[in-house]
Amino acid sequence: MKKLLFTGELKISQSSFYTLLEITEGARLVVTLTGSGNVDLFIRRGAKPTIFRFDAKSTGPTSTEKLRIAVPEGGGIYYVRLRPIASTSTVRAVATVYRD
Repeated sequence: MKKLLFTGELKISQSSFYTLLEITEGARLVVTLTGSGNVDLFIRRGAKPTIFRFDAKSTGPTSTEKLRIAVPEGGGIYYVRLRPIASTSTVRAVATVYRD
């Protein structure tokens, strides 16, 4: 299953973008970010991630980021945070859920 989470422009003055995904146990979640500028990517199970509290993060110097999470027993709701670092960034975020 693929799901487009966000596509468009993010400005550093904006609040971070959040979205949530409900995923069953045993799946693998992959979130891919592409675009221009610099946007950091955070994922957290059960609560919105912050820059200090997250299950996974990718904070490279561009908007090309990818995170992979193996969903544990019981599954859960995962929150994805896009945090703009550059003054203006244009990004596309896609979540893909793989089930074995």
